[in-house]
Order: sequence, then structure tokens, then C-alpha cells
Amino acid sequence: MDNQSEIRDMVKNMASGKSVDVKKQFDSVMQTRAADALNDYKSELAKSVFRNPELASMGLADGEEHIVDASAIGQDTIDSLSQAGPTGGNNENV
Repeated sequence: MDNQSEIRDMVKNMASGKSVDVKKQFDSVMQTRAADALNDYKSELAKSVFRNPELASMGLADGEEHIVDASAIGQDTIDSLSQAGPTGGNNENV
């Protein structure tokens, strides 16, 4: 049922005095509109987050093309990263 027919049915129920049906239909219409608006907002927000030129200029990945293949990393790189510890380096004065 499209939005216009839902509203027509709601108005008919209002004229007939069926307040319970009117409330259910109103809640349904508002839930649909709110969900659509929220989905649109999420879509626009995701576009701005993942296509952010400021993040791209800092070299931060904005897509799968930037994902590094773990098998391409040499064992010496893995060993040096594991020795770095939780602070990211051996220099504790940073």
C-alpha cells in the first residue's frame, strides 16, 4: 500500500470513529517516514566519512584499494613490529 492510500484509509477510519485503527495507521506511516529519513541521513553521512578529502590527504585509506596484503609483508617487518611493543617503538621518552 502506498503512502497516499494509507492516509486515505486513515482519514476514512477517522471519519468512522475508529480511533484505534487511526493510531495504528498513523504510527505505521510515521515509522516508515522516520526510517526512510534515517536511512537517507546514514547514506549521506557514510559518503562524507568515507570520501573525506582531508583524510585522503593524510594518507588514510578510503577504500579497499588501500588494504595491504599481509602475505606481501616480509618476515623482518613482522619481527620489527612485534619487538616494538605496545607503544609503537623502543623510545619510551616520546
